[in-house]
This record gives sequence, C-alpha cells and structure tokens, in this order.
Amino acid sequence: MVELDYLPIQYVRLMLQYTAYSKFNGGGWGYDGVTTRKPSDNNTWFFNVWFAY
Repeated sequence: MVELDYLPIQYVRLMLQYTAYSKFNGGGWGYDGVTTRKPSDNNTWFFNVWFAY
C-alpha cells in the first residue's frame, strides 16, 4: 500500500492511495477455486479530498 498526501492550503488535503495484492484470501493464482483470477485483479486506486471547516 502506498499513499501520497498533498496539503495545498491549511484546511484542504488531497490523498491518493494505491493497494496492490500479491495474495488474496490466503491464496495466489486462482484463489477462489473456480476461476483463474489473480490477486492483482483486486488492486485498487483511491482518491480522497478532505476539507476541514
């Protein structure tokens, strides 16, 4: 997991987060037992804007 935060002004925060999986639910390739899903199919990006008022 990697996260970048940026504070352009005092009451605003911009955040970008990336989560990468090498294992998911305890398994690797085909972890669900039915398909050939890879753990990396669950990798996600998350962007957040935070305002304090």
